[in-house]
Amino acid sequence: MDIVKETEQALRQLEQGKVDQGLAALKKLLEREEMSDELRFELATALYSHGFLEDAISILRDLHHRYPAESELIVTLAEYYAEDGQEDEALALLREVPLDDDNYLRAVLLSAEISLRQGLPEVAADKIRQALKHYPEEKVLYQALGEIYYDQKEYALALLNFKKGTHTPLAKLADCYAHIGQLEEALTHYEQALKQQKTPDVLFGAGFVALRLEEWERAVQYLQDLLDMEPYYASAYIYLAQAYLKLINLDQALATVEKGLRYDETNPQLFYLHGEILFKLKEYEEAEQALRHVLTLEPGHLQALEALIHLGKETGNDQQRLEDIRQLLELSPERPDLWYEQGRLYEEFEEWEKARESYERGLSLAPDDVNLLNQLAYLLRDEGELTEAVRLWKKSLELQPDQWEIMDLLERYDQKED
Repeated sequence: MDIVKETEQALRQLEQGKVDQGLAALKKLLEREEMSDELRFELATALYSHGFLEDAISILRDLHHRYPAESELIVTLAEYYAEDGQEDEALALLREVPLDDDNYLRAVLLSAEISLRQGLPEVAADKIRQALKHYPEEKVLYQALGEIYYDQKEYALALLNFKKGTHTPLAKLADCYAHIGQLEEALTHYEQALKQQKTPDVLFGAGFVALRLEEWERAVQYLQDLLDMEPYYASAYIYLAQAYLKLINLDQALATVEKGLRYDETNPQLFYLHGEILFKLKEYEEAEQALRHVLTLEPGHLQALEALIHLGKETGNDQQRLEDIRQLLELSPERPDLWYEQGRLYEEFEEWEKARESYERGLSLAPDDVNLLNQLAYLLRDEGELTEAVRLWKKSLELQPDQWEIMDLLERYDQKED
């Protein structure tokens, strides 16, 4: 039996699970003089494909010592080193491949891939850009560079390179168009991708872009198809419910959110939307429960606090509304409108000093806010500080001259002085 057939027989033993027997036979075959170097290389790749990485590396390392300039051998050994976690050894080998070698592009791409594994995307991109200086027509390099930019969420650069590269999946092109604001083009590419294969992520992309384009019915179609395929895709319930809200279908929006909550009971955004829909349906008690639950899941949820403030105004629960405003101000102290609302509520509860402090804090943020100027002026007048009140009203009138009530007040006070 010739050595080729003996090698094939030993490999079959590996396939049959006779590992020790097969490896022992191969070890003996490697010691025989008639084992050619070409066959050794083929044996190494076969061992690699069967999962015997260390044995494959051992054979290729010996061959590399004998043929240090053989580029295919260099790149293959570097691939195996990289898979074995010997990344520095792999990179050192790849630097040996000369610029004009047939395997240079393969070496560059592998080197870039290793840099990506090491968490160095900019290094990987730079390697490919350097190669493009010498091979500006190589589409595979543009494609690889596009993939790097895509993974780094630099979608404009990714798209630029994808257009110069080889075949790019339509879904990735759609993602790029969506992120740079070319929504019509994005939706076209998503729809083309869906004709090839329907996947949850592509359906989500199509539905989300349709929503941004205000094509509510198309958004419903794609997002509902997605949830029929993958009911645990929690974020899809949020956007599907939003689409139903735009179609003035509150019942369907509510049903969508409630179904989503059956699959994800810890999603604050779903609970927030649940509360908002219940508020629109005037189910105030249930709306408050949902919105309060948002705050147990995410204490700093600004939208939920804002909604609770509106809810308190609607139900007339001023005490709770004041508490919610105070909590929101702790998170957003830069909002003069909240200081104004807090001041008004303190006045309702006859806490004049706190009301004054609220208005003054609001004016420190927005000195030209007419509402704050007027309300603080009323408060100061009632507290006996008429001169300061008049000064504030005059400033308010300069900012907004058509305030007839303020004009009448100032005229009356001027007449009294006369």
